[in-house]
Amino acid sequence: MPDGISEGIHKSNTEHRDLPIIDLGEFLRSDGTSQGNLPDQIRKACESVGFFFLVNHGVSEDLINRIFIESKRFHDLPFETKKILSVNQNQRGYIVPGATKVRHSTYNKNTKFDTNATMVFATEYGEENPYRKAGKRFYSENQWPSDLPGFKETVNEYMETLTNLGKKMLPLWASALELSEDFFEPYFEENYTYFRMAHYPPVPELGDNEFGLGPHADTGFMTFLPQADVDGLEILDVDGSWFRP
Repeated sequence: MPDGISEGIHKSNTEHRDLPIIDLGEFLRSDGTSQGNLPDQIRKACESVGFFFLVNHGVSEDLINRIFIESKRFHDLPFETKKILSVNQNQRGYIVPGATKVRHSTYNKNTKFDTNATMVFATEYGEENPYRKAGKRFYSENQWPSDLPGFKETVNEYMETLTNLGKKMLPLWASALELSEDFFEPYFEENYTYFRMAHYPPVPELGDNEFGLGPHADTGFMTFLPQADVDGLEILDVDGSWFRP
C-alpha cells in the first residue's frame, strides 16, 4: 500500500525515480500455483517505497486504451450534463472541481480544495442484497450518463477485470505476510470495488499548498493506477522526500 500519494503537484524540480517491477506472467500462466519469489518482492517493495509497477498482469492494452477514451468522452460532456449526476450520499456520481479537500491526511495539512474532477463508480449489488434492501449507505446503484453509448459496458468491463486481478493476487499478499495462501479469500467474497474516473484540468500555476489531489494514503486493500502519459503523480518515500515515478 502507498506511503502517500499526491497527484497533480506542479514542481519542476521533483526527482524522478524508478519503481520496483513485479512480473505476474508466470504466476498467472500457472493459474496461481507458481508464486516464485513474488511474495518477497512485494513485501520488499511495500516496505521500502509502497508502490510498484505490475507487468504481464493480463489487463489488455485495448481495455486500458478504451477506459482512457471513455474517461475523456465523459469529461468532455457539457458541465450541466455532468452536474445532473452529482455525487450522492452513497458516494457515486460526479464530483466537480474544487469540491473536495483531503482532511484525513497524515502527510500534509491540506488547506485548499482539490482541482480535479471525478466521476465515481462502485460495485453494484443485486436488489436482494440485504444491505441494499435495508437502504444501507454505499449499496445503491451507480449513476450513468444517458448519452454515451458503450460507456457503461466499458466501465463495467474495466472494473470487473481489475477486481478479478486483485482477487488473483490475494494469495501473494497472504504469502508476503507469512499467512496461509487462502487467508484473505473469505473477506473478498462480497468485495467492494471503488473506481474514480478522475480528470485533472490544466492549472498553469498551482498556488501554495494547492494540489490536483491532496497528499493522502488510500484506505482500500489494493489500488491499481493505469499509467498516464502526463506527469503528475508523486510518491512520498520512507525518507520523507517526494518523487515522481
